[in-house]
Amino acid sequence: GVETWVRSLRRSSFTLGYEVFDESAEGRTTYVRASTVLVPYDLAAGYPRRVRPSEQAVLEGYLDPDGPAVRTRSKPSPPAPGSPGKVHVYLARVRWDDLDAYKHVNNVVYLEYFQEARIDLALKARVTRLAPHEGTVVGHQEIDYKRPVPFRTAPLEIHAWVTRMGRSSYTVAYEVRDGDTLFATGSSTQVGVDLTTGRPRPFLDRERALLEDYHR
Repeated sequence: GVETWVRSLRRSSFTLGYEVFDESAEGRTTYVRASTVLVPYDLAAGYPRRVRPSEQAVLEGYLDPDGPAVRTRSKPSPPAPGSPGKVHVYLARVRWDDLDAYKHVNNVVYLEYFQEARIDLALKARVTRLAPHEGTVVGHQEIDYKRPVPFRTAPLEIHAWVTRMGRSSYTVAYEVRDGDTLFATGSSTQVGVDLTTGRPRPFLDRERALLEDYHR
């Protein structure tokens, strides 16, 4: 099942919490927890607006500030000019079905762009030649939306680089750009996993060495 509640409510924004779970006789198994900060928007004026009293009344009925906590991380810093390590640039095409009812790229699609850039970076770094029992999964993701992306024929630039290298995880930062125009920033934490046991595993020395080329 999926549970949704209001974690916080402000004059011009509100935060929703989500939990994806399975309920059985043994209890609840939680698979994913997430949160989204939503801002009411005046489409005609092109500006954010305040939450209306009628909207606030509905949202207050689902307000649960003491609900399950969602893990957050500090935002990665952009790469400084001249800093070591390379930035990988992936060109993502905007597909017609990427758009939402507002004719902008849907907020969920950005995760697909990040995934495509991450896979392309891995192929460039040649970190995918692993034994059958070795793998990597996403442990955490964050996105900040700066401005909407309308349908376009020119590809978007997805900049990706490694900001942190740990024993069994690393963090990739992303920027969605068109030259100097920044549409979104984000990050994802990749966790090494032994696919036969489902448990975290330390990264191999050769994996770490290849990713260091993109570590900034």
